Amino acid sequence: MSLWIALGASRSWIIIPSCHQHPNLCSEANVLSIDRYSLGVEHLEADTLSTFTQNLSGFLGFLVPSTWTLAGWIRRRFSKQIAWRRILGDLLLFMQASCWNGVGIEFFHLISQRPRPFVYSNPSVRGLAVASYTSFYSGHTSFVACMQVLLCWVLWERKMPPGLLLFFGLLGEGLLLATASLRLLAGKHFLTDVLVGACLGTCVAWILGRTQRFFQLV
Repeated sequence: MSLWIALGASRSWIIIPSCHQHPNLCSEANVLSIDRYSLGVEHLEADTLSTFTQNLSGFLGFLVPSTWTLAGWIRRRFSKQIAWRRILGDLLLFMQASCWNGVGIEFFHLISQRPRPFVYSNPSVRGLAVASYTSFYSGHTSFVACMQVLLCWVLWERKMPPGLLLFFGLLGEGLLLATASLRLLAGKHFLTDVLVGACLGTCVAWILGRTQRFFQLV
């Protein structure tokens, strides 16, 4: 978490407002053809909704496993001590995943310094803020992918019935697609930003589960 905060705080020191200083560098001709569909698209409502779907993803990531654990304790499948250990373990696991995912996001923001799509409409004015150069890759999409993949992993290890597991898997996929689409509609990211965000968020969840020997936590 400290590393995540430090990287975020260093934006103003590292990111250079290149579009503001040299508007000719931020022309539509310099955008990949696959990404040009995002230019000129900017819906404020989509930005707000994408934040909602992101937060909902994190909320479900902790609430669903905790509820499943409490249900098992009520049915006396295990002791209260085991239930609390699982709930606290889930909380720490999802917090750690969120932090490492955040570190990756900020690192790539500082390295790539890619202008957001809306900057291209008026580079000299809209390219002044350092936050306008954090397009690659999509943090919202990456976070949702990380939380939902980790959620499905936890539920699978907790022996959730296939029907319920499929339901939450489809719900997670829906949240991911909705968040990615909303980020595009908001003019905050290009298509390649959300695609890479989804892939790397998934990788963070998988690597964390492996390195933390998650099978021992269940």
